[in-house]
Amino acid sequence: MNKHKNGNTHCPKCLDLFNKYPNFNQMLQTWFFKKQTELKTCHISEAGRGYQAQEAAFTAKTSKAHYGQSAHNYNAAIDIFFIDSHGKLSYDKDNYAPLVFDLPNAINWYGKKGSAFYELPHFEVNGWKSLKLNLVEKEIP
Repeated sequence: MNKHKNGNTHCPKCLDLFNKYPNFNQMLQTWFFKKQTELKTCHISEAGRGYQAQEAAFTAKTSKAHYGQSAHNYNAAIDIFFIDSHGKLSYDKDNYAPLVFDLPNAINWYGKKGSAFYELPHFEVNGWKSLKLNLVEKEIP
């Protein structure tokens, strides 16, 4: 599997994560890759999330949602991080300012003040529950 790379082209690892499950939300993906072109250190740690990964995130308390309750389970959310000039992962809140400066109304960021579940890396499609999207995995093990 590819590794995350800062550079002048889209990160192959980020593209792999978008392609993990078919039919990722095109608007969210397009927005992210536009931002990655501007912010070369910007990457995603997760896009679509299947049953086992979602339940593991719930157990680890990195998610408040069970499978079927998270936008990740419907290909409608991403988690963003940065790789600094020394190759280290960063979730520094100041890095997010350029991402959200002109954030489209169609995207919700959980890092803003007043978010129900404050989480800097999480971006999701607004109103994803009403879009009647399909789960990324049809059968639960």
